[in-house]
Amino acid sequence: MIWRGVEAEFKRTAEALSQLDANPALILAQIAHHTKAAEEHLNKMLDGTADILSGLPEIQQIFDESEIKRIRTGQTYTIRMGKKMFSASEQLALRLRKTHPYKPHHPTRNSLKNSFLYRVSLAMFLYALRWIRGGSQLPTRHDRVRNDYIDMIFATYGTYFNGLMTEDRRAGDLHAELRYVLAIQGARMPVDYLEPFLKEFREHHQGLRTTTT
Repeated sequence: MIWRGVEAEFKRTAEALSQLDANPALILAQIAHHTKAAEEHLNKMLDGTADILSGLPEIQQIFDESEIKRIRTGQTYTIRMGKKMFSASEQLALRLRKTHPYKPHHPTRNSLKNSFLYRVSLAMFLYALRWIRGGSQLPTRHDRVRNDYIDMIFATYGTYFNGLMTEDRRAGDLHAELRYVLAIQGARMPVDYLEPFLKEFREHHQGLRTTTT
């Protein structure tokens, strides 16, 4: 999750903001520069959607027919299916690590579940399960796949903080699923900001059930 050089970049941004009144033309030029950079990055992500689309059938091949039926009918996953999911996510994280421009160190077995590349790989796997559940029809809109990938990134970031604040149902559901699966594996995560409200909600409704019985 560490972006090298972020301190220097943030310093330049703060200095530019402090000069807003003195040199508005400079600020507008920097905004235009960052806008262009963001557009170029989004276009690169759009090109990368082909890798995501090609990976979906590969993930489906991990499961046999009975397991695919179990996924599509909403049945409980077996222990064998869970092991397949975790193993495939580790392999994907290894591939991402090898091609990463910063060449991050390989995490230890104890720290693997806390590494960003493993968590985002697991998010991708959960996305693939959602695709299988929906009938395994490959999307034709690459821009939507790119948006889904962005959701995976934010869903993963949220596991290092107190959850994901969003009105996007798909992103919120993916984040909740990711937190649930990581918790099963014993990964370290801060308490979700919604948890106290959910606890109060459950206690309230438990009280209602008690008074009506």
